[in-house]
Amino acid sequence: MRVSAPATLSDIANRVGVSPMTVSRALRQTGRMRDTTRRRILKTARDLNYRTNVSARSMKQGAFGCVGLLMSPRMWQVNISLDLQKAVLSTLDEHDNHLILAQLPDEELTDRRFVPRILRQLMADGLIIGYDEAIPPALFDLIDSFNIPSIWLNSKHPHDCVHAADLQGAQAATDRLIQSRHRHIAYVDLSHCEDELPHAHYSAKDRVGGYVAAMRKAGLAPRTLWRQTRAESPESRIERLTTMLAANDRPTAIISYGQADLVHVAAHGIGLARPDDLLVVDFRDRARVDVFQPTRSILLPQQELGQRAAELVLTKIANPRKKLPALAVPLRLEHLDELPPPRKK
Repeated sequence: MRVSAPATLSDIANRVGVSPMTVSRALRQTGRMRDTTRRRILKTARDLNYRTNVSARSMKQGAFGCVGLLMSPRMWQVNISLDLQKAVLSTLDEHDNHLILAQLPDEELTDRRFVPRILRQLMADGLIIGYDEAIPPALFDLIDSFNIPSIWLNSKHPHDCVHAADLQGAQAATDRLIQSRHRHIAYVDLSHCEDELPHAHYSAKDRVGGYVAAMRKAGLAPRTLWRQTRAESPESRIERLTTMLAANDRPTAIISYGQADLVHVAAHGIGLARPDDLLVVDFRDRARVDVFQPTRSILLPQQELGQRAAELVLTKIANPRKKLPALAVPLRLEHLDELPPPRKK
């Protein structure tokens, strides 16, 4: 199989009719030239599939033009959607950077001899750290003490992190339900046991915290349903949901930690099929069409999380010692503008 040689600056220059130096300036967004000339050069570079010589640039500038996305080998600790990854990639590409994925064991990430060498090992200028849960306790302190340019993604820290504003999202959704005259509103989390909250992902605490704050502000009693044990079966969860929904004081609305499907199965099993029978509001990565009835959603801002993480890590690379404020990205409420009030019993 014949493989064509990669395009060079001279190839682009010959095609456009300018000098290689002009091409270099256009690609680096420097120098003075007409906008039409710059656009022609950039289009020609794309048409020829030109790629920057990373090795040459690294030797010249002392930088790799690369960001490492650091993840745990244990995939249950990672929650990075495809939409989020695409947003990181496209934002870095706009700044002539690329992304490398890295899975490193906790033993290396807590090793004071290894962590200072992590960027050289990955050939990266900075890190986006995609750990969700069970973060190695020493990792944050080591990253901080060695001034490694890093942004924590989807976890909460005093600084240098970006995450979804789950607490505010849950509070806003609960407020909407209360405004629609719902008074019996329950919060369902069948992913976590209640005693796991101090060590769980921040969203487990923030989502129920936002719900409880809104209920108490309105003078209403919070009502929560948690997973009983780590090994609890789906059948057992549906049974307990059914018991809640069959009670005389059943909720007319539920805010769910991503378990709307289980709630709908339990509701339909006892004939609660209409939205005015039971409204379900679910935390989700993206909107979707449900089989049973439209589920109102609290949508996680995947694209903006990825974009902001990429922008922040580039800022951090430019000034590693500067601590950037923690950034909470707002969630979007889907189909919560007009809600049916509860049906009179």
